[in-house]
Amino acid sequence: MEKVQRYILIFVSIIIGFVFIPEFYTKLTEKDFRTPFITYSSVLDDFILFRRLDDNFKRIDTKGNEYSIDEYEEKTPLMNYRQLLADKKFPDSILGIPMDVKEVQKHNLFLSLKPAYFDQYTIGLYPLFEASSGRVRLSLPKDLFRFTNNGIEFFDAKTNVLIKYKSDIFTEKFNSLNFEFPAQWIYGNPSPKKPYDLGYFVKDAKGEIFHLQMKNSKPSIYKTNIPKEANIFYISTYETATKKFYGFALGEDGGFYEISTDSYKLNKFPIPRYDYKKQRLRIFGNILFKNVILSDNSGIQAFAVDQSFFLKNKYSEKQTIHSEDFYMSLGEYLFPFVIHFKSKKHFNLKLNIDTSLKGLFLNLLFVLIFILYLKFNNLKFSNYWGEIIFVLTFGWMAWFAIIAFPSEFSKKKKGKLLC
Repeated sequence: MEKVQRYILIFVSIIIGFVFIPEFYTKLTEKDFRTPFITYSSVLDDFILFRRLDDNFKRIDTKGNEYSIDEYEEKTPLMNYRQLLADKKFPDSILGIPMDVKEVQKHNLFLSLKPAYFDQYTIGLYPLFEASSGRVRLSLPKDLFRFTNNGIEFFDAKTNVLIKYKSDIFTEKFNSLNFEFPAQWIYGNPSPKKPYDLGYFVKDAKGEIFHLQMKNSKPSIYKTNIPKEANIFYISTYETATKKFYGFALGEDGGFYEISTDSYKLNKFPIPRYDYKKQRLRIFGNILFKNVILSDNSGIQAFAVDQSFFLKNKYSEKQTIHSEDFYMSLGEYLFPFVIHFKSKKHFNLKLNIDTSLKGLFLNLLFVLIFILYLKFNNLKFSNYWGEIIFVLTFGWMAWFAIIAFPSEFSKKKKGKLLC
């Protein structure tokens, strides 16, 4: 019985080690490489990069031409229109298209998505704003809603009392549209600091996506025609002055889309697969183009996409990181198993185990050393089959656990600390 208890302690210690030590190793060896800031110049039809050279920032296009701050602003008039207006240099037209300052302001947008955004815990309670208030400023409602296995529930934010009549009305509306509870996910902007309210997008148990709003204190719910094949798993709503689109969507296959207000049409950006787990995505939009940038520690990619979602230009550069490659390769040998718990969004965490065959080969070396140690100290193999299996499977991590919990046989031998 004592031997079984010891093996349980060793196993639990190993599991805890493979959860926390690889993560600590990654943070210790990982380097954050600064990628250049990139803007697209519609005047040049080229990208201008901000680089730190000789302790100074340089503005250089992809052909090597360098620009002063004034020249840069003139080459990127849609991004720097305020300064150009103050200097009375803003052009009347760009690429033969007349420019109206108010329209330029309406079309400017910025969006940034980082890997951490997709692994955040949410409490599952949301405010539903009045989308037809007619007020310039939105005010927070006095209730919050949540989705359950059988419907949608509204609660008074102060008393936590269920508002049954409102819950029933919204649930009936969802049921009339054949919405199947429970909801898989819900995305929207819960902040009142926005020009108007777009409500929430909700995916039901069948994979259909619905648009939820409240207008004149009544449910306004629509079944979108977003195809299931797109496998949308994330939507970022974006309240623009133009009201031409609802926001941006991500597909499981790495597809990145804009959701048009024209019948919820998905407009796909002509860019490579977006790896949301590793890459950062940024969009700088204006009246003519959208500049989409993908970046991580391996490099950066920039794409200029016009309003018809055709690729106008692109640029990329890679980082050569020999030191990080070395640490990554070493980690594959040191950690035959890496255990992740995903995700922070929910309490029901999912276990994800990564394995490395390289690490398992290294374990054979540890087993050989362990056997030689037993032989050198005249310890019987038959008493340590469990330890040998642990070392063969988990390597050096098992060895440290065995040291921490010595066996009854090693206690009888003075000076025998390893097992």
